[in-house]
Amino acid sequence: MKRGNVSSRETKVKPDPIIIRARVNDTKPEPVRVLRSTQVPEVGDRFQGVPTRHGTKNTFQKTLRVLDIKDDNGLKLFICTTA
Repeated sequence: MKRGNVSSRETKVKPDPIIIRARVNDTKPEPVRVLRSTQVPEVGDRFQGVPTRHGTKNTFQKTLRVLDIKDDNGLKLFICTTA
């Protein structure tokens, strides 16, 4: 039996994952899910990320650093390197 107020458990919802399009170490751009962050990274920021091709497995997570943000046909392209 779970303890606590039922209404407090129902109001807790997970935020949508932040998925950015990133080019890591001069590879092809691919979608990367940002971990442990509530906002999109800026230039110079470091963040934990995992490519979406690995699904929900966080075992392939890497620490990435944003070097530049480019506008590619209306989409933001994050140029990153492993930190």
